[in-house]
Amino acid sequence: QDAIIKNVALGKNIPVFDAAQEFSGMDWAFYDHVHFLPAGSEAMAEFISSKLKEILIDSSRLKQAEAKNFSSPPQGCTILVKKFCGNTHSICYNAR
Repeated sequence: QDAIIKNVALGKNIPVFDAAQEFSGMDWAFYDHVHFLPAGSEAMAEFISSKLKEILIDSSRLKQAEAKNFSSPPQGCTILVKKFCGNTHSICYNAR
C-alpha cells in the first residue's frame, strides 16, 4: 500500500513524508505499535515541520525565479495582481 500511495503522489507531484521509514526501529518514540509517547509526538512534529519548511523554501525560490523570468503574459491570458500576505502575486487566468 505504501508503494501505491508514493507512486500516485509522485505522479501528481505531491510531496510524500515517509514517517514509517523515518521512525522505523525507534521504539523509544512509541507507546505501542501505533501510538506515540510524548517524545515521539515531539519527534513527529519536528519531522513534519522540517519537511514543510523545505517545501515552502523550495516553493518560494521557484516563485522568485519565475517572477524574474516573467516578461509578458502568455497569449490569451489576463493578468490579475493580488496582494497576499504582504506580497504581490501575478496570476494568469483565461476567462472564457
